[in-house]
This record gives sequence, C-alpha cells and structure tokens, in this order.
Amino acid sequence: MRGRGWMAVAAATAAVIAGFRLLPDDPRWTTAWQVAALALLAVLVVLTARLSRQVTGQSRQIRELARTDELTGLPNRRAWNEELPRALEHARREGTPVCVAVFDLDRFRQFNDEHGPAAGDRFLKAAAAAWHGALRRVDTLARDGGEEFAVLLPGADLDRARAAVTRALAATPLGQTFSAGVALWDGAETSDELVARADGALYAAKAAGRNRVVAAGAGAGPDAHMRSSA
Repeated sequence: MRGRGWMAVAAATAAVIAGFRLLPDDPRWTTAWQVAALALLAVLVVLTARLSRQVTGQSRQIRELARTDELTGLPNRRAWNEELPRALEHARREGTPVCVAVFDLDRFRQFNDEHGPAAGDRFLKAAAAAWHGALRRVDTLARDGGEEFAVLLPGADLDRARAAVTRALAATPLGQTFSAGVALWDGAETSDELVARADGALYAAKAAGRNRVVAAGAGAGPDAHMRSSA
C-alpha cells in the first residue's frame, strides 16, 4: 500500500510535467494548466505528507516490536540492554540510587511437563501482569528469556528494591514461586557487573531453598526474605 502511494505521487508529478510540455502556444491554455497543476501539486503535497507520517509511524512500530517480548508484551533483552545503561547514567548525574533484580521461576519446567506448554504460556502472561501490578510504576520489568526476568528499580535503595520484588513474589499466580537476587549499583561498576552481582544473589536464593529474594551484599552475608509456599 505504501509503495503504491509513492508510485502514485511520482506518476502524477510526471503527468504534470509532461502535460505542460504538450500545451499549445497560447497564454490562456498556459494559465489554465498552471492553475490545474498548482491544484494537483497541492494534493500531491498533502498525499506526500500523509505517506511520510505513515512511514514514520510504521518505523516506530517496527522498532517497538523489536524491543518487546512477543508472549508477555514486556520489554525484551534488547530493550533491557538499552535501558539499563541509560538508567545508570541518569543515576550518576542525579546522585540517586538504582537497583537491579533478576529472578527465575522455580521448577517451571516441571510445571510445563505437568500442564503442557500452552498452560505454561498462559501462566507466563498472567504472572507478568501480576508482577507488573505489584511493582512500582517507575520500575521496568523485562523478560530475559524462558522463565527468566529482570527488574530495573530507579531511585530505590536496597531495602525498597527488595520490598518491591518481594511484593511481586507474593503476587505470583497459581501458587508458583520464583527465586530472585537484588543488587544496588555501587556508582562505578558497569551494567554487566551489576547484573552479575544480582545473578550471584539469585544463585544464593536457589541454593538456600528457592522461593525467596536475596540481596547482594558487599562482604557481609546476603539478607533474605522468604515467602511461604501456598
């Protein structure tokens, strides 16, 4: 549709030019054709502007789709990798805290085996919606892939971030649980280093029995909050 629109603009423009060359050598014909040509060109300007807006809108939609997880509608890994460095830079400029949480559904493969992949997909959609509602509006929940998710918590210290993720854990539907690790940016580490510390806390949560949120600490042992299984 868009290609045909541009072809119509080009064809109409060519017709105006060709018609002007074929005019009789008569000022009255020339004036009449000029008026008609100006009217047609005005239409072409409007059509071109409309097509340009359509192209811009479709390009924006394509970019957004490339940043969105198809199943849950959450930001995907690509979007996460773009947003996290920006959040750290903003925190550096403003002198505000920022935390990252990573979490992994507990025994999700077993859930899929028992209920089937379609039920697993429905659960992931429902869980994503529940977690999104439990987190703060400023937080960014992203799907890293499979049953792995990440949360960007700007302006949150470690206690507030851990509390937000614990609320998400409590909101997990169907009695399912997840294990999570939370890390506070130290103001100097890279995005990868920050996520690696959160990953380390996640592994500690799994090793401690799953179904809990563990905060990555500097030197001291990690602190954990556990939610009882339903």
